[in-house]
Order: sequence, then structure tokens, then C-alpha cells
Amino acid sequence: MRKWLKESVIAFLTVLLTTWQPWALAEILATGSLQKCIADGVTEELNCANKLVVTLTVGNGQSLRTEDLEFSLSCINSPDGQCPCSCSPQLDPGCACRDLAAPLRVSLTKSPLWASYPLQYLASFNWKPKEVILRPSNAVCKTCLSGQLKDLWEADLQRIATGRVPQYMVTQYTGGSDTTLSSFAGGPLSFALPVASQSASLVTLSVAADGVRLITNRSPGKISGARVCRFGDTSCGGFEAGASRGYVRANLTNTGRLAADFTLTLSNCSANVRPVEARALALPPNATAALEPPMELYVEDTAAAPNRTCWLTLYDAAVSVPYVACGTGGGGGWRTRRRL
Repeated sequence: MRKWLKESVIAFLTVLLTTWQPWALAEILATGSLQKCIADGVTEELNCANKLVVTLTVGNGQSLRTEDLEFSLSCINSPDGQCPCSCSPQLDPGCACRDLAAPLRVSLTKSPLWASYPLQYLASFNWKPKEVILRPSNAVCKTCLSGQLKDLWEADLQRIATGRVPQYMVTQYTGGSDTTLSSFAGGPLSFALPVASQSASLVTLSVAADGVRLITNRSPGKISGARVCRFGDTSCGGFEAGASRGYVRANLTNTGRLAADFTLTLSNCSANVRPVEARALALPPNATAALEPPMELYVEDTAAAPNRTCWLTLYDAAVSVPYVACGTGGGGGWRTRRRL
């Protein structure tokens, strides 16, 4: 049964059921077996051990334990390279060999990525300087200088109050969210901005093991809510034609029992809607999180087109979650509606 919800003042959002192709967040680039040997120069015999070499990527957004590399090995510290162990620690206290009942699991996570700009004091500036002109007979004339810090600050506050992006404040790069001052690795105090774009770190592991397999958590999820807002969330439901940008905000829910990776995309947009990069994120089980920072949405004309559309889609770690939000324009701006 489909039910239309009440239309908001500026926007409406549509939710549809559909299916999509698989989407991968992380990737194993290569695996191989390597025999590593040591020569001591005393004998011609080599002391060799077999190792598995695995090269993989860890994507931006993999902040939780959502994937495991499972290495199979029968024993460790075998004195003669034989497994199971040829000696018994119960009978021989000097036996360091141990038979393993469970595989070795390795999990990799990646902390949030920040763009860091070290701060350096250069000079002090007057907040609102005034010019004083001295004339004969002790007459004093004061004039205010325009274009000062206070003027720029107040002009930006007026823009924010009407949902427009500020021209001078650094919050123009965060969608209105608070900025962060931090010191990284004991370095100087820096201005930090979150990096939401897709990026990956390359990791190579060398493990003495017989085999390896990758186990990826998969959980169902849904888009709990989505809306298009003006800057600073002064109003939500859309943004007017001619505005520099709008912001797509979404609440995403992992409805499964495992922490898992998800990918959110904004695609199939109408003409003159600038492409938006996909966003990767990890969600704990049975938890809802807001998309931060929001996706920035640009329309490259000022036409009052009433039927602009985009599809907001949430993919799980293996195949897509059948939950899609579609934004559509109206009155020259953007509107959202929701259909269940």
C-alpha cells in the first residue's frame, strides 16, 4: 500500500523499493605465497618458512570492525616444520609448539580523515576601526571605514540567516557545522576539516599461514529520513533557484545484527545537476546515524525547472539495500516527498 505523506512548505521526498547491482567498499588487490629463507653462512642448508602475502585497501569510512582476514594455520613454533606438533608441551616443558584450534583473524579499521591547516600568527587586526579627522578650533570628525572585519562578519551572518552560504566564514566548507581546532601527532595547533571524499589506504600483510580468506559483514539497512536543506539548516525541504548550493541530509539505519559498511550515492540526476561523489560509512548494529558532513548539491543554472530529480540510494557491503529516496524540484528550487 502506498501512502502519500504531508507535503512540506519547500520540499518533499520519495521512497521506492528497487534492486541494484553489488557495490564493494574495500578490495583485496593481490594474494600470494612466499617462501622466506635465511642463510647463516655456516651450512648450506637454508632455514625456510612459508608466508602468505596479502595486499588490500582500507577505505575511508571503515571505522568499525566490519571485515576480517581469516588465516588458517595448524600450529606455531614447530621445531621441525611439521604440523600437528611433533612434541607435546604437556610432556616436554621445553616444547614451544602449539596446535591451534581456531584460525587467526586480523581486522583493519581506518580513523576519520582530516585536512589539516597549521595555524600561524601573522598580525592583529582592528575589529571596527574608525578614521578621525582633526580640524582647526579643536573640531573632530569621525568617519567609519567600510569593508572591515566587523562588516564582513555581519554580512555573512545575514547570509546565513537567509540560508545562503557565507562568503568569508570557514563554515562555508562544512555546510554550517562547527569547525575543529586540533593538534595532530603533537604538532602545531591546526584548523581541521573532515574529508568525506572516497580514499583508500594500501596495506600489505605477511603472515606465516597455510591459507587466507576475507570475511565481510553484511547487514540490511535503510534510509530512515532524507531532506534537502539550505545552508545551516535554516530551512529544509529544498533550496531556491539561484542559490549557490543545497545540502542533502540523511539519517541512515543499520537494521541488522552486525556492524557493517554501507555506501550512499546520489545518482540519476536531471540535467544541470552536478554529479555528487558517493559516501562510504560504517554503522554499528541496530543503530541510526546522521550523514556528516552533508552532501553538497549544486544546480548549474537558475532556471525554475519544476521536475529536477535525483536518486538517493543506500548500498550494503554485498548488494544494494532496496531503499531509495528520490528528490524532485518544484518552483525553481528543490522539493522532497516520501512514498512508502
